[in-house]
Amino acid sequence: MMNIKRRMSYKKNIIICFLIVGAGVFFWWFAKHKTINDTPVYPALTFPETKPQSPESASILEQKYTNETFHFSFNYPEEFKITEKKDATGQTIIVTNPNDSREGFQIMITPFKDPVNTLTPDRIEADIPDLFITDVFNISIDSVAKGLMFESDNPDFDANSREIWFVYKGSLFQVSTYLKNDILIRNILGTWKFI
Repeated sequence: MMNIKRRMSYKKNIIICFLIVGAGVFFWWFAKHKTINDTPVYPALTFPETKPQSPESASILEQKYTNETFHFSFNYPEEFKITEKKDATGQTIIVTNPNDSREGFQIMITPFKDPVNTLTPDRIEADIPDLFITDVFNISIDSVAKGLMFESDNPDFDANSREIWFVYKGSLFQVSTYLKNDILIRNILGTWKFI
């Protein structure tokens, strides 16, 4: 009787060990494949010759801004005003509506010393770990500059911003605005030209 109990206990222990090992292998496999399957696939958006996304926006982009230092231009609404600030690290272009300061956007241009000339969410998170990014898309500006469009918690825009960052000829362009200006900024970037 004692031997039967020992054998049953021995078999029970072996079964429990197999179950524990099996569960460990399953969770390891699941975690490994979950990481692969959860890797976001970012569809590409392009902003070359973008048609206005709303009828009223077709007529408002009447003014043209040209930047001689970084060789680009874009159209913007007639009532908006542009201010440029230069310093040792680069240039900031602030585009505002005098009637509504929350309707503007800014462009920060700084050197980008990476030979790969590519932005990724991982690169942004490594460089700016405090910045939260979500809803990321690959984009192309004027068919030549590659970058990312995403939503962020940028405190300068009430922690609810639309960010469009791209790299061109050794410079990083960071276009930031309030998320509510999404259609406006897409229309403006549709007129962007490198010259």
